[in-house]
Amino acid sequence: MREHRAELAGRVKLQIGGGERGVIDYPWQDNMILDQGFIRLITGSGTSSVLIYIGVGSSSQTVEPTDVGLIAPIARVSRGSSERGWDEGGGFGWTRAKATFANGLAAGNISELAAGWGNNNTSAFARALVRDELGNPTTITVLAGETLIVTWEWRKWWTVADTHVLEFDVYGVATSTTVTYKPVSELPKDNRGLGSGGETAIGGSLISSNEGVFIGEFKKTYTELEGNLEITYATSEGDNGSGGGPIGGVFPRDPRYATFTPPIEKTDQFKLEIYHRIRLTRRAP
Repeated sequence: MREHRAELAGRVKLQIGGGERGVIDYPWQDNMILDQGFIRLITGSGTSSVLIYIGVGSSSQTVEPTDVGLIAPIARVSRGSSERGWDEGGGFGWTRAKATFANGLAAGNISELAAGWGNNNTSAFARALVRDELGNPTTITVLAGETLIVTWEWRKWWTVADTHVLEFDVYGVATSTTVTYKPVSELPKDNRGLGSGGETAIGGSLISSNEGVFIGEFKKTYTELEGNLEITYATSEGDNGSGGGPIGGVFPRDPRYATFTPPIEKTDQFKLEIYHRIRLTRRAP
């Protein structure tokens, strides 16, 4: 079975303001997407985002892939609205969100950051240490009369599966068709297509998780539809063979995403199930 592939990465920056010290900006820095974050993207319930809460803490403990949250939490808030886009030069989609910690809420010495899907300390999608301009771990101090703004960004690089032959039986007769996927260059770059960091879970199944490689599977079932089918991905079920549902976070969205040559002829007398696999990994800095 062929796999679509996506590499994910994230970055985060901080800004202190509202006090006598004025506005203090800190540089963008990388974060680590955690093992459980990848698993959540694959298995989380449909339409659920992995980017809902952002928290800060005081631990300088090294970030590990197996972390589940902040080590020494100070405060956590829900994010505001998110932005999405496509970076043509970098060839990636991105999702960016801000969280504002009101005056005094994040007061203290901040050394770690986390973002995730639950208002708890065990649902982190990503974790990072605060770093200085040289990339070394550091601590920043937020005073009681100051606000803290955390901006978090996810990025996704796509590789669609190669053209391949799909073999199947129809009433015991061996049949085959060639599956061709649109290249990344032809897929939509809007915020519901590739122009997104992929923050939405697909409600699929985890096939394997090994050494930073996460393989998931999503099944789409066609029952009532008839005629020659093309694989179509939209945001909801349709009557034209659309494989709808909350899969835009991991699979490309396009009205004619993949085609069969020759077409698969379907009648209302049998059910067609199509399985798709995705391979998720961290993108190297």
